[in-house]
Amino acid sequence: MSQKENEEKTLELFERALTIRRALGGACVLVVTKEPLNWARLREAANTPDANSAADAENTPDGPVIIAARDDDAGAGSFLLGAHAYGFSTVRLDSDLLTSYEQIQYALFSVSAAGLIRPSDRAVVLYADFHPTLFDSIGVLTLGSPLDRLTPEGLRKITGRIPYRTFRRALDLAIEIGREGREGKTVGTLLIVGDTRRVLRLSAPAGFDPVKGYTSKERNINDAKTREGLKEIAPLDGAFLIARNGEVKAACRMVGIGTGADRQAGIFRSCQAAAAVSKATKAAAIAVPRATGTIHFFIDGELMFRIEPRERGRAAADPAASR
Repeated sequence: MSQKENEEKTLELFERALTIRRALGGACVLVVTKEPLNWARLREAANTPDANSAADAENTPDGPVIIAARDDDAGAGSFLLGAHAYGFSTVRLDSDLLTSYEQIQYALFSVSAAGLIRPSDRAVVLYADFHPTLFDSIGVLTLGSPLDRLTPEGLRKITGRIPYRTFRRALDLAIEIGREGREGKTVGTLLIVGDTRRVLRLSAPAGFDPVKGYTSKERNINDAKTREGLKEIAPLDGAFLIARNGEVKAACRMVGIGTGADRQAGIFRSCQAAAAVSKATKAAAIAVPRATGTIHFFIDGELMFRIEPRERGRAAADPAASR
């Protein structure tokens, strides 16, 4: 396909995305690109009367058009500046986000945290899924439960403590442990993410450490094999200590922070320990009590959100994987 044909195809899909935005009312348009686009033509299309009439008639302002690109794409910084010059909101994606779905979710997270859209808003997303550079997919997505219930300040608080990718990997790991259990039995766990040096000082080994002796790469939760291995040892007593980069620094650690409430059975022990360690350190903590399987996420001793068992499949689902 020639450059001109590619440009016309992109404009056609962009106009379709604007049409869907009009039908939804108030949604934003997110364009995830790997190369510069004809910003002038996209701006012209976004400014046409048809692109705004439906929203104006209902007094519902359209969401912004947001351009997102990965850091490792050639010239990403410069062409995002070009998009910004034409009035588009922009977001630079983490180069470690590998799949289209991860890129989209990170972009939605970033613009929600910046206050450009509400966490509960829908986005019409234009992206290249099956082809490396040519746009071929349009989808309507949200940030998803439970993040869509947070405020922008809450979202910023999360990424102020741990990188987005590590946050998502740790949360998905907790969801999988709570949902799948092990050998037909329910399993609880405690994941403490960040500020690992201080957490190590405030905790003690429950026994032997099953991750000791492995290389940093072999015990990083960004690796699928590592996550499967951690699910195997999740039934053991104690917490996983995970660094900001995703490396599991220790496992089977007993956290002895707080009052006697920590020693109560069931839900109180893991959740109180998670709340206490997140308040005493700069770590985030994810508790999954075996009794309920509910995911609890704490920062600064505050319960930021929880995921009930009925929500876990929805929270962990990757729409891209089902196509």
